[in-house]
Amino acid sequence: MIHIMQLVGIEDNDKIMLMYDSGSPQDIQYYVPNTIPLLHFLDPKRYEVRKLMVGGIKSDRVTLSKPDLIYNSTCDPDSSQKALVASEQIISLLKAPVINPPSAVQKTSRDYLYNMLKGRDDLIIPKTIRFRPLCLEDIRRMIDKEAIGFPFIFRPLGEHGEVSYKKIDTLDVLHELECFAFDGREYYMTEFIDYRSPDKLYRKYRFFLIDGKVVPGHLIVSGNWNIHHDSQEKSLSIRKMDEIKSEEKAFLKNYRKKRISGFETLYENIGLDYFGIDCAFDKKGRPIVFEINSCMHHLSKEKEKGYYSSKQLSYINGLIEQMVQKKLQKGRENG
Repeated sequence: MIHIMQLVGIEDNDKIMLMYDSGSPQDIQYYVPNTIPLLHFLDPKRYEVRKLMVGGIKSDRVTLSKPDLIYNSTCDPDSSQKALVASEQIISLLKAPVINPPSAVQKTSRDYLYNMLKGRDDLIIPKTIRFRPLCLEDIRRMIDKEAIGFPFIFRPLGEHGEVSYKKIDTLDVLHELECFAFDGREYYMTEFIDYRSPDKLYRKYRFFLIDGKVVPGHLIVSGNWNIHHDSQEKSLSIRKMDEIKSEEKAFLKNYRKKRISGFETLYENIGLDYFGIDCAFDKKGRPIVFEINSCMHHLSKEKEKGYYSSKQLSYINGLIEQMVQKKLQKGRENG
């Protein structure tokens, strides 16, 4: 039996969602945001995956035995700092091979990515500033100081979804940001890059990098720049949707063998074993990177059940298990 310890990080607000409680500790079901069940498909007769909750809450003293492998499933450096720090301490103590080291997850924040990879020729990272405005005047000053042009996107750290951010096109509408709380919390101000295709539609591509191998995830096409999982159906005609379905199938087939040098740059510099990329492409074929996140998963809600064929699912799961076996082999070699 192969023993895997999955580190599940509680967010910095120290909250989890209780899904089911029968009164028996063995039956409790819960949801922890910004974690991912990447190894759920592994054969339980061969792999034993045990979860360890980590975060900023003090607990009773526990004794940990060294597993064959540690999988850090905590994904968001903006909302789970305490968990990532605690996970790093556990990993340092146990000295087992690790999938997705917490130190690599830290590199996926929007500002870290920009500062690490700005000016590259093979990919585009929108300019991103992280700061704590206390009033609109602080934002005006930051616009001048950092030479952030219009339009830009303004969002709180650690929040996701289309309702959590605003696109500001001109200085005249800066007052729209007063819907946010300027109480000392941190925000991102990110350069907006118009990524419309020649047909005036917006295309957001998702890829997975699994042990360095590029796997096409999905394609969403919309008439709006603010793309999320159901915006495609809302903004396109039925006839256009039929065309898009064919384009999606071609994307899943053709990008499996396509080399994208910008993705190689991301893999080499970030250091994650598994992560997802949301991006568009410019006229030169360079990825315009919107987000890097190890929480992205091929079974997430962005696409309906059945979007991937059984062959595609088997291919993805096979790559993940190969990654696990490679880590285990490295652990055996290092003693």
